[in-house]
Amino acid sequence: MTARRFLRAWFLLVACTPAQAQELPPTGTLPIPSGRIAQSFATEPNYDPPILLPMPEGKQPSRKPCRSCANEYNPNHVYLPEQSPDCKTGGCDGDCKPCRQFWFEADFFVGKSSNLPSVDRRFLYGVFAEAGYWFSEERTAGLDLSILTTRADFNDSQFARTIQSPFTLSTGDVNLRAELYSQERLRIDGLIGYRYLRFDETYLFSTPTFLDDQHAVNTLNAGQIGINAQYRFGPYFAEALGKLAFGSVTETLDRSSVRTVESDWCLVPNFGARVGYQLGESIWGTLGYQLLYVSNFDRPTQPDADYLLHGLTIGFLKRF
Repeated sequence: MTARRFLRAWFLLVACTPAQAQELPPTGTLPIPSGRIAQSFATEPNYDPPILLPMPEGKQPSRKPCRSCANEYNPNHVYLPEQSPDCKTGGCDGDCKPCRQFWFEADFFVGKSSNLPSVDRRFLYGVFAEAGYWFSEERTAGLDLSILTTRADFNDSQFARTIQSPFTLSTGDVNLRAELYSQERLRIDGLIGYRYLRFDETYLFSTPTFLDDQHAVNTLNAGQIGINAQYRFGPYFAEALGKLAFGSVTETLDRSSVRTVESDWCLVPNFGARVGYQLGESIWGTLGYQLLYVSNFDRPTQPDADYLLHGLTIGFLKRF
């Protein structure tokens, strides 16, 4: 019995020894849980809160604000993420890039023109092309040029009579272009520039006893003013163009080996209209109408005659 009591006392002494080694917290103060700051510390006069360092600011790429160009967005097309019109990080023409400053258009032309007596050219065929460049991304000023060339032949042989009458017409103009008015869908530009025109026509009438051979060349150099209005709605656009050139025309007529050269003033109005539909990113299919009038030409068998050319164009417009 004495040995058992001695062992119990020894185990109690060993068990109480670690508990007595712990320090008791001050009266009325609870231990501070880990991860929290006690409010009593914040009220102490010598308490300094930790210094919070500001987050370093990374360099953001400087990009111009996005220009409103939702009118050129077609929801039926698939865009890459960096080219989506919804990107809102800059650019125009339906993608998140700097504005496209160069454009090019190519069209096939089919039309009719004023005929000579005994000459009926049913249709004319040719090519119309236009190109331009904006001097800045804002597209407020730029340079554009256009070219129209057509050709037609006429041949008629009946019994011993033969009529041959080929002709070519080539005209081109270059203009400074500036924005006059712009809103969300409508834009109006003014044009001022120079127009060149060359008209070459031959008329050959022959019988066994008679020959009439005439060849007329008209060359025009003129100053020009104009206006361009464009309206956009979703993937569609409509455009109207008016130009007026006024200058000197040199008229050269060869008839039966006799040449006459004259100079006169000439008025050349040009009207164009077209509509387009967006086929893909920065490319449109176009359908249009062109009209060109010349107030004073020397033509075979018709001196000092007016001339009218008009027809349809079909092609595409591309921006780069």
